[in-house]
Amino acid sequence: MPKRNNQSMGPVQKSKVGRGTRKRESDSTFSSMQSELMSKTLELIQLKDIMGNAHKVLSSLKKEIERADHKLILKEILRSLQIDGPKKRDWELFHSQLRMYNEPFMEALCKRFPTLSHQEIRIASLLKSGMTTKEIAELFAIQVRTVENHRFSIRKKMNIDTDRDLVSELQNLA
Repeated sequence: MPKRNNQSMGPVQKSKVGRGTRKRESDSTFSSMQSELMSKTLELIQLKDIMGNAHKVLSSLKKEIERADHKLILKEILRSLQIDGPKKRDWELFHSQLRMYNEPFMEALCKRFPTLSHQEIRIASLLKSGMTTKEIAELFAIQVRTVENHRFSIRKKMNIDTDRDLVSELQNLA
């Protein structure tokens, strides 16, 4: 069948083509923004963890310093590193954003594949959002191998062959 160019299309056909293109661009933009938001949230959580660890180390160092002027400087550094609010709230925010952006996908996944665990559903959602296995492992503070095992389990429960890309299959589910 010969390919039609836009000049030989009627106004209705051009409108349909334009809407399809805009929808794909909109979906792509939304997906990109969602992935960026997830990535930035992860970065903020990791930075807070780093600051918390630095605070702990400096607090223990404070006990060993004898000079008053050094103690004062260290006290100022500790105050600037003070983390307000519990980490639990940050994780709850992250999980609520994850649910908000992926709720339809997560619900569909639960209905179609009821044997998936909550952790597998979260991991599948993060994979669909564009996160890597390593990023997911860092996020959940687990080994990369553990995430790989979850990926294998997701594949098995969803009956996805190893020659097919898991992330593509997850993205096609939505």
